[in-house]
Amino acid sequence: MKKAAPSFSLVEVVLAMGVATLAFTTIIALFPVGLNMSKETHEETQAALIAQSLLSDLRDDYIAASVGSWTNRKTPGDARVSLALMSNVPMAYQAPTSVVYIGFT
Repeated sequence: MKKAAPSFSLVEVVLAMGVATLAFTTIIALFPVGLNMSKETHEETQAALIAQSLLSDLRDDYIAASVGSWTNRKTPGDARVSLALMSNVPMAYQAPTSVVYIGFT
């Protein structure tokens, strides 16, 4: 009598296919989650870059508007008052500071 060749039983094959199907389904189900996270991360990065650009524009406008001079010319013959406002360039995330010079002539 011949011996049967070693092989897997039907139960083992069905069980292995079930485990493989479960693993494959889980992996496929994670793809949309990963894509959504990638999209959200991209949008957050874009929002941060836009906000940084707007803050830079505001800071530049503040510096441009802050530097200048003013002279009181309404009182001829009286003491002339001149005002010069000088602003230093603010570092990132640091509040700008200004220095005012008042001169009497």
